[in-house]
Amino acid sequence: MRHSKHFIDVLFERDDNPIGMNIPIEAIETNQDQPRKELGDMESLIESVKQNGILEPIIVTPKGDGKFKIIAGERRYHAAVACGFTTVPCVEIIIENEAQALELALVENLQRKDLDPFEEAEGYLTLQEKYGYTHEEIAKRIGKRRSTISETILLAKLPEEIKNLCRHADIKAKSLLLEVAKAKDIKQMREMIDSIVSGMAREEIRKLRKEKNIKQSRGFCFEWKEKNLPFQLKIKYNGNEEEKREKIIEILRTLLEKIEKKEIEI
Repeated sequence: MRHSKHFIDVLFERDDNPIGMNIPIEAIETNQDQPRKELGDMESLIESVKQNGILEPIIVTPKGDGKFKIIAGERRYHAAVACGFTTVPCVEIIIENEAQALELALVENLQRKDLDPFEEAEGYLTLQEKYGYTHEEIAKRIGKRRSTISETILLAKLPEEIKNLCRHADIKAKSLLLEVAKAKDIKQMREMIDSIVSGMAREEIRKLRKEKNIKQSRGFCFEWKEKNLPFQLKIKYNGNEEEKREKIIEILRTLLEKIEKKEIEI
């Protein structure tokens, strides 16, 4: 560290339990579930770390084998490694499970605006599919609306071809990416991307997408019944057949949440 005393050292000297410490670089491991997949341009951060040290501690959790796993601060860690530091300032926290680690990493990165929309969407989808969170639970943990979580997850389900086209076209605004995600098929998604690249305004893009969706929408009806059960289920949805499975899951999840909250009388 270039400066005389890091604020973590001051915290460490307090009379109560310490909340920070300097940890050897070799005792720290990266997090495979880290929502941020790309480190981005590290040059300016490395230069800053060379001149000023790590100004904001890395958040880690003990693994039980003398090692620590990074919860938040991957870029700062890699910058410290590039600068040849032997130790880095860390705040140690105890987590209950891997899901909580991902929650904390998401919150930290979202607060710092370090995630692109696709990374944010993949983080939410991991909480849903790997750890069984509902959209409502994710919203409460992250501090966003449930509708925002549901919409953002649509980005994670885009075909890789479309994600790459959006990256190459440098489309970063979530509002525009969602217009692409809400298109009915890959052909229409490509058309949306071309319209965005041409400079069409967001409202024009939305209007164009809705017009195309109305023309292509056929709707579907889902029915389910069992001989040994005294009821049957029927869902009508005015949408596209290609998204039927995802929409049925979303409808049933929303219905269950409302029943549990007693928002629907039965």
